[in-house]
Amino acid sequence: MQIKKLRKNTTFYNTIIFSSFNLNTFIKSNREQLDKSFVIDINRIIIIEMKKALLIVDVQNDFCPGGSLGVKNGNKVVEVINELMDKFNLVISSQDWHPEKTVHFDKWPVHCVAGTNGAEFHPNLNSNNINLRLKKGTGNKDDGYSAFEATNINLGEYLKNNQVTTLYICGLTTDYCVKESALDSLNKGIHTYVVTDAIAAVNAEQGDDKKALNEMYNSGCILVESSEI
Repeated sequence: MQIKKLRKNTTFYNTIIFSSFNLNTFIKSNREQLDKSFVIDINRIIIIEMKKALLIVDVQNDFCPGGSLGVKNGNKVVEVINELMDKFNLVISSQDWHPEKTVHFDKWPVHCVAGTNGAEFHPNLNSNNINLRLKKGTGNKDDGYSAFEATNINLGEYLKNNQVTTLYICGLTTDYCVKESALDSLNKGIHTYVVTDAIAAVNAEQGDDKKALNEMYNSGCILVESSEI
């Protein structure tokens, strides 16, 4: 974080270049130091608007009930996600966008083939509100679990360039693509939240959803419900 010096008489005091959300926190926690002899030159404090983004992971027909890799109750996340969109500066989506033949299908049933109905968003998702659409798993390899593996844009650089410091993650599925996206987000130093009532799991083995939530939590994710946002 950048440092800027403020003068108190002949003494220099270090203070951060504030983001819009932590200026008040700084003042409250340093109230005793901010006495009458300490003058803050507001022209020398730079306020940076740090943004938060919503990442919607793989809410696609093939991952919803009736799809080739349908998740139980996967369609129920759509209403929650739609209600969340207006609360964020940016809304980002990811989609599996596989070729017809890929080693990825050695492990999984054929799903989300590029250009097919199964790869499209669930029809009730308000996709017009999405600012950026990521495509992943586009090659002949077993990849694309994380939205940060998108091949059409570097998500990490995009978030940095748009001053996004906080990412809320929702979508499908808890135990695979949501989890991997959340862990990659943490590894890039992003404040990462997972919206627990806006995700659903494959649960190939019973309890995989709980294991995934525990792993994300223990790695540093904050687990929240949509009503808390």
